[in-house]
Amino acid sequence: MTLRQILILCFVMTLSACGGEPKSKALQLQADLDQMEALAEAKKTSDLMAFFHDGFKPDGGWSKKDIQRMLHFRFLKHKTVHISKVVKDIQWRSDNEVSVQVVAALAGSPITDLTTLTEARAQLMKFDVILVRADDHFLIRSVQWAHAYPTDFL
Repeated sequence: MTLRQILILCFVMTLSACGGEPKSKALQLQADLDQMEALAEAKKTSDLMAFFHDGFKPDGGWSKKDIQRMLHFRFLKHKTVHISKVVKDIQWRSDNEVSVQVVAALAGSPITDLTTLTEARAQLMKFDVILVRADDHFLIRSVQWAHAYPTDFL
């Protein structure tokens, strides 16, 4: 093999490695939910708001701007934010729309497992979220939330 053939072979192999298969919708959903959690823990309100769809439909009178203000206030109020989430009840409405229930414990210190929920004095929340896929990411179209109980994590 000549040097030219080796370089062409390396180039072709590099290009084929970059292409790769796109993530399945389930893997992409999990990756986006994990990214939202990481952004919330890092208190990056603006980046987190990028996961709200332009057609976001507020529930109970909350607009997208109201949610951004509420998150910003909560992030300022606490030195650190630690989240432990459980994704439950995933219902695919179509290839591009999914309904998900997420139960989350929000605390100021790390939550190592569910037995430490009460010790961490975590705020327990249940989110019913509808997400739509746009530009290879799932974005929040609507969300309802309520207080949760420790049994909701089971």
